Amino acid sequence: MLYTQTITVPAGTSALEPATQDMALSYGTLRNAWVHFPPGCRGTVSLAVFHRLQQVIPATPGESLALDDVLYGFPVGYPIDSLPYTLQLRGWSPDAAFAHTLTVYLDVDVSVAEPTPLTPGQLMGFLSGILE
Repeated sequence: MLYTQTITVPAGTSALEPATQDMALSYGTLRNAWVHFPPGCRGTVSLAVFHRLQQVIPATPGESLALDDVLYGFPVGYPIDSLPYTLQLRGWSPDAAFAHTLTVYLDVDVSVAEPTPLTPGQLMGFLSGILE
């Protein structure tokens, strides 16, 4: 399933207080990602993507993407298997003179079904079977 989300990063946005945008997904595996940096960014607009506290894009913590006039694609291979199934886009541009809107496209493999939680009755039956 392909998901799309934009994030507008105002000029002068600090990396310590980045612009943020949540991106709701489904249970599955994030297979591929593409980020569109429009003309004019000139490497002054940075983006990183997080799942809770874990940096997902780029995979190296503390790094970011900062490009110009390109749709940059790459494989990811990250499981989206714990709630919330939401990624947070974080963008900053301390040296940019204008706001820029980046577009993020994510390909999530949703072919594996989400696990179904046990009901209280099922849990009690399971535990009583173990304790006997």
